[in-house]
Amino acid sequence: MPFDLARHADPALLTQDAPAGTPARGIGAGPYVASALGDFADAVTTVGALRRGGRESNPVLGNSLGRLLAIKGAGSVGYLVVLRQLAKSHPTLAKWMGYGNGIGKGAVAVHNARVAR
Repeated sequence: MPFDLARHADPALLTQDAPAGTPARGIGAGPYVASALGDFADAVTTVGALRRGGRESNPVLGNSLGRLLAIKGAGSVGYLVVLRQLAKSHPTLAKWMGYGNGIGKGAVAVHNARVAR
């Protein structure tokens, strides 16, 4: 026997739209913030290491400050766009990816800071 929600709930509540200003259901801001902060920390510590005489080991980024920031910035924005699209159909995966990227890039930032000393 299927569960009939209308039998157990106030019919007026079932027909109402969400009040104005109610955020859409989704993954929340946390995964996006974590990912963006991880990317930011990686970029800042990479720039700091380069200024102290270090070098970027990724040949695509090179040792050019402008190129490095442009590529890292574009990659971060692109990742956030993909994350938002993924959240529509696979919210749990999108959360894991957002937090995972933040943690992973945070670990890279810690490494950069240690190497640059």
